[in-house]
Amino acid sequence: MNVDNNTETSYRYERKFNITGLSANEIESIVKNHPAMFSEIFHQRYINNIYFDDYNFSNFYQNINGNSKRIKYRIRWYGDFAGYIEKPFFEIKIRQGNIGEKPTYPLVPFNVYEGMPYNSIREIVLNSQLPDDIIFSFEFQKAVVANRYLRKYFKSADNKFRITLDSDISYYRLQGINLSFNHNFADFESVVIEIKYDIKDENSIMNITNFFPFRITKNSKYVNGIENMYLF
Repeated sequence: MNVDNNTETSYRYERKFNITGLSANEIESIVKNHPAMFSEIFHQRYINNIYFDDYNFSNFYQNINGNSKRIKYRIRWYGDFAGYIEKPFFEIKIRQGNIGEKPTYPLVPFNVYEGMPYNSIREIVLNSQLPDDIIFSFEFQKAVVANRYLRKYFKSADNKFRITLDSDISYYRLQGINLSFNHNFADFESVVIEIKYDIKDENSIMNITNFFPFRITKNSKYVNGIENMYLF
């Protein structure tokens, strides 16, 4: 798939911590007390995603089987989960090991509501002005799960490392002719930290991660959603 025509993309490293047993406030305090002097750089906000996969759940199995190269398709928007979505966008998350890029494209506005026709989600993507190769690669995808979480943003004093802290995570299964958002799973015990940085700063990452009293883990909210919403 050619992603040269994307509107926003860059390669970077991502390291993740999936933490239980500590509250979001406790973890935020640990982040702010880091020697790298992380400070909050943006107001907290809810992030909403609709994830796609093919009928064989190939993207899901690529992840749990440990494939080095993985691709995920999703629609993302901020703020309220339901209602009129004025500025949604379509993302293709491409990962090669711990290095990833995220081509991003604006979508036409749409409404999210209980009982919305299943096919309307695909039509949102197909009716937006995306490159032909993106439309072609999306042709066999279907919406399978949605999620929502509260995110806070932090950056180190040297501007080299960015941390996001995600809490209040909820998942929704997407299936049927008309979508219902009642079948959901709320994970209020987990907090997910992601450290994001440029490839050139990989040699310094141990100075960041060694301070934290938790281990780097493999974590995918998409995989967590599928495992909690579907039986395989």
